Amino acid sequence: MPHNQLVGEGFLTEELDLTALRELNLANNRITSLAPLTTHLRAPNLQKIDMSFNRVVSLPVLRDSFPSLTVLLISNNHLEALDPDSIRGLKVVDANNNDIAHLNPRLGLLGGAGNLERLDVNGNRFRVPRWNVLDRGTEATLRWLRGRVPVAEMAEWKAKAGNNADEDGSCNELD
Repeated sequence: MPHNQLVGEGFLTEELDLTALRELNLANNRITSLAPLTTHLRAPNLQKIDMSFNRVVSLPVLRDSFPSLTVLLISNNHLEALDPDSIRGLKVVDANNNDIAHLNPRLGLLGGAGNLERLDVNGNRFRVPRWNVLDRGTEATLRWLRGRVPVAEMAEWKAKAGNNADEDGSCNELD
């Protein structure tokens, strides 16, 4: 349903049950929120959402509504933040060219086997981490972010995940 001039939050107002739906493409519209999807759409097998080139400002927790979701393409919107809870459980998140002012260090805890494999956040407003960290890829970015998580949380994460992160979880040579 790309290029359909869907506007604001009123693009879906009634319950819609699409149990076989695996991919949803709503790119190139003027949608401002994903709330109508999480409220009205029942799509338990949905694996990929493409919301690129819209006007989305924030993300709800998506896996509560779409337990099979693994790919979120949300580039070229107006996202102001990328909350770790909103993208927990996803493997691919493309949030390039938004208005993200800073990256939450807890995003770094989403990496590891079976978790976030690709995080694209180039072209946003934040200045830290610098582009040379981002250019080294998702794992380097997540490692850099983990290095900024409070020590107690980092220890708890390592214990739960059995993670093979650096001793302090950081990537200081990239700073």
